[in-house]
Amino acid sequence: CWAGSFQAVGSCLPPPSPPMAARRSRALLRALGRGSGAVGGGYVLGSAALYAYDRDDFDACLRLQRMAWLASRMLASYSWHMHVAAHPTEVAREESLRLCHERHAPQVRDLCFRNGGVYIKLGQLLGLMDHVIPFEYIEALSGCFDSCPPSSTRDVDAVFAEEFGKSPLELFESFEDRPLASASLAQVHRATLPGGRQVAVKVQHRPLLKTVRSEIAGIELVLSLVRSLEPAFGFQWLVEEVKENLPKELDFRLEAQNCARCRTIMERAGLANAVVVPDTYSSFTTQRVLVMDFEEGQSLAATARDMCAEGVRPHAVVKRFSEAYAAMTFSEGFLHCDPHPGNVLWRRRKDAPGGFQLVLLDHGLYRELPRELRLSYCRLWRGIALPHGGGGVGGPPRGGGGGRTPARRGGAR
Repeated sequence: CWAGSFQAVGSCLPPPSPPMAARRSRALLRALGRGSGAVGGGYVLGSAALYAYDRDDFDACLRLQRMAWLASRMLASYSWHMHVAAHPTEVAREESLRLCHERHAPQVRDLCFRNGGVYIKLGQLLGLMDHVIPFEYIEALSGCFDSCPPSSTRDVDAVFAEEFGKSPLELFESFEDRPLASASLAQVHRATLPGGRQVAVKVQHRPLLKTVRSEIAGIELVLSLVRSLEPAFGFQWLVEEVKENLPKELDFRLEAQNCARCRTIMERAGLANAVVVPDTYSSFTTQRVLVMDFEEGQSLAATARDMCAEGVRPHAVVKRFSEAYAAMTFSEGFLHCDPHPGNVLWRRRKDAPGGFQLVLLDHGLYRELPRELRLSYCRLWRGIALPHGGGGVGGPPRGGGGGRTPARRGGAR
């Protein structure tokens, strides 16, 4: 009865006015809706204007957006793992971290391939850091050393038009449109010079030179924001490395000079017919196009069985590679900085020492080693390889124990 009475009375009363908090919430939601619409509309209009004005810059912004989105997801995932998720044991914690690596490593690899260019170069650099980066990332990023997305024939023709004012077929007797290989910064085509000589033509991916600085700046900004939110993610060194070296790699005239200097080093070391550095052609070389002799061979990633089948001893191949790098490191202080297996070929050659040759490719990045660093490095290896350090190299060893170190024959090579 009481319930029925209250219901009857209530039906005669006007509806209650909404509380102040509810009114404010609805007003805030309406404001956020209008603001989101304005931002979204501005984004769409701005994107359309940028697309119409400069397609290359528009594509660079899309690449940066994809990276920022993946970085935010990875930051949330790893932060949850480190600061929120409960792990009853250390084993459970390590297993959870491993699952994070397995989940995100393929995403990083896919981002590198989808964005191309600078991002593949970053993936290659990370893929070599097996002493820093978890194994799951090393395994996923190993694909960055294989074939990379090629440029279209239209883009290749545009590079030749911008560099020479001519098409490839106006410069060469023949030019294969399909590239032999495509890397992070360029791709290689086979061509024939007037006169019939076979050459390899390295053509830079068209938009790289124009957008590289803005792309590096964008990557640096994203990584700085990530580090400010989670100090454990300190990858600024990666950007600094790329900022210093990438402009050098994008100037193929510098690569031609490096080829000539490396060839001289091999000659001085007595390796002229053992280690081949392709000749380059200055009249066909510009900042974005490099023409060099076409050199055939198999990747150094070939198995020992493949080498033995050709009558080449794997131990001899390793020894020669070490001799070439020892000459660059210790004797000259001019070091090839990108010796991954795709850049070092081997081939059977009867008239060469040991019946085979090595071919060094991709001379875009070298580093000058100061004399003091070379001496210290030499001391390190003598200390590892020889009893008592094998005597002094360029002066007495530093920080060593007391007593004299006897002189020995056959110093470090």
